[in-house]
Amino acid sequence: MVLHDLIRALRADGASDEADRMESSAISANPAFVRMPGRDGAQAIPDED
Repeated sequence: MVLHDLIRALRADGASDEADRMESSAISANPAFVRMPGRDGAQAIPDED
């Protein structure tokens, strides 16, 4: 899971404070985080047989 997706999911579930803390931590560790788009939702891709 991409961190952006997790932050969006937390905000959707009403855990904005936790999402804000995670986002702030990610930005302090990697300032480019704010410019990264994320995947905008993860989609499972089935394995090929």
